[in-house]
Amino acid sequence: ALSPEESGGGGGEVSTLGQVRCKYGLGQSQEEIWLLRTREGRRQLGEGNPRVPDAVAFPTTEQSVCQLVKAAQRFHLALVPVGGATNVSQALRLPPKGEDSRPFVAVSLSRLAGLVSLSPGDGLAHIQAGASGQQVEELLAPHGLTMGHEPDSYEFSTLGGWVATRASGMKRGRYGNIEDIVMGLRVVTAEGDVVARHC
Repeated sequence: ALSPEESGGGGGEVSTLGQVRCKYGLGQSQEEIWLLRTREGRRQLGEGNPRVPDAVAFPTTEQSVCQLVKAAQRFHLALVPVGGATNVSQALRLPPKGEDSRPFVAVSLSRLAGLVSLSPGDGLAHIQAGASGQQVEELLAPHGLTMGHEPDSYEFSTLGGWVATRASGMKRGRYGNIEDIVMGLRVVTAEGDVVARHC
């Protein structure tokens, strides 16, 4: 396990509990639901089939994400970012240990879900990647704004997940797909640096 300093200097926590590792290591495909809800599936998970992350990190600041990425390089860890874990394509599936023996750490962005800044006159908002669709709308509604992006998994899927998967929503005819809505991104690179890009 990473020490608090290695995982972001107090900017989050790390869990190695089996239930937490399964929650952030599996999506919503039929097979993944079967694994979680049946005795045989849980037995297979207990034997490491399929593999789930060895730990889950919950960073709370951009800086803690940067520090976590740098720690992963130093300790040869593989990081897997996780939003709402609503995918149905087994996108969180990890390679077997025989193919990749590195420890895997799921990085939950659920605690990075706030409104950073807002320009109501321009209709622009800077919202953190871990915000679910419902949270995004709750952040914008008091200002008379909406994002207008409503995929089927709206209540649970996240802004970061939408961007990563180029998501489309039920109101795409009016507001467009996510790539039409997002104006810019701040991302943490594989080196642990922050870069900002306008789309």
